[in-house]
Amino acid sequence: MNFNYEMFSEEGNLAVADLVTFSKIHNLQDTVVLALMSALSKDDRFGEATDTAVRETVGIELGWYK
Repeated sequence: MNFNYEMFSEEGNLAVADLVTFSKIHNLQDTVVLALMSALSKDDRFGEATDTAVRETVGIELGWYK
């Protein structure tokens, strides 16, 4: 499992890693994952959660790109 999701802090990477794990366990649709990432970005500590680099890294981990 990837633990570098291009977040600015280790805490941010761990938060996104938890989100990815949750998404895999519950087989969440990409739109739901993106909504969760948007919600996470509302926290000032994780504002970059919707940045392109973070979204792409999550997408690769979740197999959105074939």
